[in-house]
Amino acid sequence: MMNQIKYISQSQQKQSALRRTLGVRLFACRQHLRLSLRHVQDKTGVPIRAIDRLEIGKGDIRWGYLLLLLNYYEMTIDFAALLGDENSSDHETDV
Repeated sequence: MMNQIKYISQSQQKQSALRRTLGVRLFACRQHLRLSLRHVQDKTGVPIRAIDRLEIGKGDIRWGYLLLLLNYYEMTIDFAALLGDENSSDHETDV
């Protein structure tokens, strides 16, 4: 079973915090699976530059690319938990 990673950005800008937190989880998942950027690009069709930018939390999130990566990694995201919503259920995302 994979380790669970809980990282919540302390940024006051929720959109930036979401991108960084999501990126950390995507990176951790790829590293855990020991996959190169090239391999993920070849399997998903998502360009290396887009994968890298998602993982470092930069730029706008292209939802199509994000969905391709989540599907490939067999990963789900609880966005309320990522944003630190106190009313969300107490789930951590497996990565």
